[in-house]
Amino acid sequence: PLKSSLRLGGKRELEELPVCDVVAPSDLPGGYMFEAQLGTKKFLATVPQGGVTKGQRFVSTMRELETIEIPVPLGAWRDEAHECCNDGVFHPLFLNTLFFPCIALGQIMTRNGLDWQGDPANKLVSSTSCANMTVILTFWLAMNLSAFFMLRVQWERGYLVGAEHYIPIVLFNLFVLIYIMNLTRVVRESIRNKY
Repeated sequence: PLKSSLRLGGKRELEELPVCDVVAPSDLPGGYMFEAQLGTKKFLATVPQGGVTKGQRFVSTMRELETIEIPVPLGAWRDEAHECCNDGVFHPLFLNTLFFPCIALGQIMTRNGLDWQGDPANKLVSSTSCANMTVILTFWLAMNLSAFFMLRVQWERGYLVGAEHYIPIVLFNLFVLIYIMNLTRVVRESIRNKY
């Protein structure tokens, strides 16, 4: 193993990483990272300073793909607030965030290794966060639709629909809103602490 000092996400770490010879798949600039394979093991190869040409052999550290951290801008957002539609109004992420914010939050939680409460979790538990948020959204929609149809049927039959009919669904919606707002706060704090 080779001791190599790596700079990841603004942190300097000393790690022991194995090295191997890699053949460049194309002309690549220095510092470029790509997925390579040695036998059945896949790893992240890094091109040395100065770059390489296609077919050239070079020595690279073998970083595991599961431990890769994506560099995140510190101290500022990557885009300005008014640039949310740069990729178009019909961009899937924009529409998902606009119409189904809890699913977008679930995706963020899954990518950051958080469970359904916004706490750090192992990969198995955090991989279900988006599915859990989808279940919560589906349950919320089902409760509201059933309440709407029950109230409509009572109104059509001539029954007086009073506050006692609305209070449970209002309380349910208030509970879900508080849960989503608190979860967003916890996830935001977790991401800020991580980066």
